[in-house]
Amino acid sequence: MKKLLTLLFLLANFIAIKTTADEVVFSVAPVLDANQTLAEQTISAKYQPQEKLSFDLKNHSDAPISIDIKNNIISGVSFLQAPSAISIPAGESQNVTIPFKPEAFKQESNAENINTLVFSAQDNSYTYQVNASPTTPPDTEKISIEKTEAVSVNQKHYIRVVLKNNSNAWINNITVLSHLLNQSSQDSETHHINRIAPKCKAEFLLSGPPKFKVGFYLMTTSINTVNQTWQLKSNLTLSKIQVTRLNGKGYTLVLGKNTLLLYPLLCLFILLVVTSIIQIRLIYKDNHI
Repeated sequence: MKKLLTLLFLLANFIAIKTTADEVVFSVAPVLDANQTLAEQTISAKYQPQEKLSFDLKNHSDAPISIDIKNNIISGVSFLQAPSAISIPAGESQNVTIPFKPEAFKQESNAENINTLVFSAQDNSYTYQVNASPTTPPDTEKISIEKTEAVSVNQKHYIRVVLKNNSNAWINNITVLSHLLNQSSQDSETHHINRIAPKCKAEFLLSGPPKFKVGFYLMTTSINTVNQTWQLKSNLTLSKIQVTRLNGKGYTLVLGKNTLLLYPLLCLFILLVVTSIIQIRLIYKDNHI
């Protein structure tokens, strides 16, 4: 219905374009696709793969005619593969298809290209301006787990998970479902994040076990947005010192091989202290004789 109305509108305007009613040799009627619009002899389009323009040409004369087609560049580059001429028998119609050149619409360039198509035969001519710009696909959402660590907050244990938006677009309405695999009693938890700005981070706390234990923790995380779903895994390994600190029992001194040097120094220190005490007592005794 939309195409029919467009054709009727164009046919009604052909009279204003021709020189006189008796001199009409041919007519041109654009046939628009869904992503193309027409206003005042200007066709606007967003480039898609296999994009094309289509025109219905009609010979109104009693003799065959050859309609010349010229493509001129207003700005940008030439992006229309137009034939140089179309021959139409007397009183007949013919559809002409003009493909777009894919190389003219590279994704790294967002500039709009403007060409004109001029249809001419004898004293009649029709000019259409064609504005076309590349269709920039939405930036692919990219999200990853930046960091996973065990923390203790207000004497409660959690796994702190940091997410990073690695894309150049906002990621909105994020639902995160996480689970610690080696904690059989631990249920999955759901967290909601409103949005993450491009190249930025967001974090949430996943409830941990009543007490952390030394060893390996594996976590699965399902991240969902309107456009995409990620199934991610992350892990962390807790040492004895970390577990002691997280469980609130203080640090345990761990001795290494270099610690053996402390024993001679400790003995010398004790000997020095004992010698000093003996000397002080002798001096005190002599002063009282």
